[in-house]
Amino acid sequence: IQWQTPTHQFGRPSGLGIDREGNLLVADSHYHRVLVYDRQGNILRTYGGDEGTAPLVGRFGYIADVESDSKGNLYIAESQNAERITKISPEGEILAEWGSLGAQPSQFQRIRSMLFDSTDRLY
Repeated sequence: IQWQTPTHQFGRPSGLGIDREGNLLVADSHYHRVLVYDRQGNILRTYGGDEGTAPLVGRFGYIADVESDSKGNLYIAESQNAERITKISPEGEILAEWGSLGAQPSQFQRIRSMLFDSTDRLY
């Protein structure tokens, strides 16, 4: 199966993940959104889509990566604009967000990727 993002004129995605149901998670970086595809390549859900720094209303900066934990929560990592991670429930509710630019605990300098271990620790 082969498919592509709806548009890629301004750039291509930077990160991919798989959720607990086997859906493909796409960090569509230059379009400030996360796309969720089923195994047949159909878009199931979109998070974000407008540039900004207010995830509560669907505004993200440059999305570098997206991952899912064993409970189905999504973690969206933003780089450059916000340097933060936003945690979203399977129902689409924002549960938490953390991070800022810097080198101290809970700060980031250009997040590029994330990974969960077998105990749901995020790296």
